[in-house]
Amino acid sequence: MWQIYSLTYMLLDDARLKIDRAKKHIEDIKARVSGLSDRYVGTIEKNPHVGNEVIKYVADDKPILTELALVIGDAIHNQKSALDYAWYRTIEKRLPSKISDHTSFPVRETQKQLEEALRGIHVDVQCPDLFDLMVTQIRPFEGGNDLLHDLHRLNILDKHKLLIPLAHYIGIHDIFMEDESGEVQPPSLAWGVTQNPPFYVELPLGWRVKNKGKITVSIVFDEEAKAPISDVIDTLNYFSLTVLNTIELLERAAYKALIGRATA
Repeated sequence: MWQIYSLTYMLLDDARLKIDRAKKHIEDIKARVSGLSDRYVGTIEKNPHVGNEVIKYVADDKPILTELALVIGDAIHNQKSALDYAWYRTIEKRLPSKISDHTSFPVRETQKQLEEALRGIHVDVQCPDLFDLMVTQIRPFEGGNDLLHDLHRLNILDKHKLLIPLAHYIGIHDIFMEDESGEVQPPSLAWGVTQNPPFYVELPLGWRVKNKGKITVSIVFDEEAKAPISDVIDTLNYFSLTVLNTIELLERAAYKALIGRATA
């Protein structure tokens, strides 16, 4: 029994290796994003129309955004590949006659389309437990498991657009200002959401900048990407957790087939 169980894990280890690779990409992304804040330089300028002071933050980080988009695409590809490997191995054990060069983890727009795809390779008849697992638990369709659906969609988007659309989410904090009477005001907070540099913070007329503050940077998916969670790192982490959970469910299905053969 133990040997059969161990063999099942060996069969799906290649899927886990893809997730491990994706995690390394995520760590790389974290390191690159954490270094973005240091690239911004704040300068004090005058609004030519009103005359009030303006803090301008500038950074040449377009090349880094391009590099990030490439690494993000690699992470997403590895996560989707993990699903494909796990599904291939599962079908290889449960329905070996249905294996082909096009065998991949089925993600569809609706539950009906998923059921039709599974029926197309006779999963419903020959492996009703696997059919039920996909339709009622894993649910890789929109409105079912949206994370699996969106991972699939972003993987396709990355292939077609080369670069997944990204944007900044900027926090500017610890800004100290001096009002007209010379009194220093408490630190102010300004946010720039899904905005590209430069960033501006305008002071009331007659106020002066005492401290230009600090920039914190997060990278988010642009609206065009239609990601389930805007923050890139959070999204990728949720993808990894969901894929690992799916792999574990498919392992049980493959394990059941091996047990059946061993006891037949």
